[in-house]
Amino acid sequence: TEEDETPLFTARVKLFIFENSEFKERGTGNVLLLKHKQTGKIRLLMRREKVLSVCANHYVFPSTVLKPLYTSSRSLTYITTDFSDEEAVTRHFAIRFPTDEVCE
Repeated sequence: TEEDETPLFTARVKLFIFENSEFKERGTGNVLLLKHKQTGKIRLLMRREKVLSVCANHYVFPSTVLKPLYTSSRSLTYITTDFSDEEAVTRHFAIRFPTDEVCE
């Protein structure tokens, strides 16, 4: 739970998911990187603005590969197992940050 985690990073972003050979918008809102106080695991959590429904919820591992999106210098892509729909699903995400500096 978020009470057991310390925020490491937050930014307003746009999240996309790769489906049917293209990236489709999944939501806009604040993305949080949270570190668990006991285990040290880092989790990415994102809720959609206004409705606050979860659109991304997964761990970020040292082995997670972040790649720049070829169409935008302020976007990163990665593949991970996501739990936002309450079951484990492997997804290909893209996150677009507000500026190049935040992306770095």
